[in-house]
Amino acid sequence: MLSDVFHFHPLAIEDCLHGLQRPKLDEYPGYMFVVIHAVSRDTTGGVFHPTEFDLFVSKDYIVTFHSQTMTSLDHLYKDYCQSAVWEDRSTGFLLQAILGTLVDDYFPVIENMEDRLQGIEHRIFQSPDQALLALSFRLRRSIFMVRKSLSPEREVLNGLLRRDFAFMKPEDRAYFMDVYDRILRLFDFADNLHELLSNAMESYLSSISNRLNEIMKVLTVITTIIMPLTLIAGVYGMNFVYMPEIRWLYGYPVALLSMVVVTIIMLIYFRRKDWL
Repeated sequence: MLSDVFHFHPLAIEDCLHGLQRPKLDEYPGYMFVVIHAVSRDTTGGVFHPTEFDLFVSKDYIVTFHSQTMTSLDHLYKDYCQSAVWEDRSTGFLLQAILGTLVDDYFPVIENMEDRLQGIEHRIFQSPDQALLALSFRLRRSIFMVRKSLSPEREVLNGLLRRDFAFMKPEDRAYFMDVYDRILRLFDFADNLHELLSNAMESYLSSISNRLNEIMKVLTVITTIIMPLTLIAGVYGMNFVYMPEIRWLYGYPVALLSMVVVTIIMLIYFRRKDWL
């Protein structure tokens, strides 16, 4: 249909059919081809994955091409069929409405990422583990994918605002500016999430380092206590004939008692030094 009915350029049709193209704006004789990214329903592995949304725009028509059902676009179509607001509007006005609807779908995604980030920040100080690290990397990947989609979309909107097109009326420019502002807000939100996640990861590493230091401190204290006990046991474990304590009746309990006394003295010393 794209080829035989509308006679669109083969390169534009190829972009529609092959893979996730980078958002862009191409001009062909009589129409314009727009590639943007929309929110996908596929959240495999908890990572955000965009889907491609293509538009062919001229003064007389708009043709959209997408592989997934867009619920928000269905609502826009119903409003277009029922509301009188669309009377005497240009295809440029319809284009900004479509772009604005698809851009608005990113806001719930950003809010979900913010909730996930808050959960990660809470768990960092409660139960930091490898599972938390995996969640952090998945969220980081999602934020990266959102920023990767929004950055070229910002360029697409900027291109629409800077040039004059036959399908746009002068009064449509304000609506495109509003869509552009929403993309800027989303990009700022994504940047803030990326920075907050980086800070959370630093806190996670600090928390793990502190836990490791606590473990090493306990092990060091235990080793330090065992060292004099080992010395006492080693001295009286030597098999020399001329050791007066060897045949002493109270030698064994005195050796044990000395070990206990040394342990208590060292524990008191460590406690006073705030090492325990």
